[in-house]
Amino acid sequence: MLRALTFWLIPGFIMLPYNAFAGDAGCKGNPALTGPCYVVWGEVGLSADVGLVLGLDPGSHPPGRQLRPGQSLIIRSAPNSEKDIPRNVGDLIDPLTTWVHGRYEVCPIPAAPTQFVPGELIFVCIESGSHLKKTSDN
Repeated sequence: MLRALTFWLIPGFIMLPYNAFAGDAGCKGNPALTGPCYVVWGEVGLSADVGLVLGLDPGSHPPGRQLRPGQSLIIRSAPNSEKDIPRNVGDLIDPLTTWVHGRYEVCPIPAAPTQFVPGELIFVCIESGSHLKKTSDN
């Protein structure tokens, strides 16, 4: 009995350091992405009902998918990552009043459970943001 117990404990012990020191998977290089990354223009800000969102400019939309007017991309961390937006974007956002308009490279991630109709929301992580400009009261 002791020999069998030792056999099962050792593999778990060997795997523990690998999991404990695994690095952040990030956004663009994340193996859990559900499609290719793409570039859009729009405003990132804090929504009262779903958190961080990316409201797209007219004519800017995910490849192969047309959004309804006013529909936004939901920003979340990719699986096994802690970063949902780049630092240069986050430094500009004031949660109460400021949105940040710019060019964003976003990557589709698996949908998270929500109270909204399944398939209505598009979840992304933001790899990078450029041409950033603060706006107010979106």
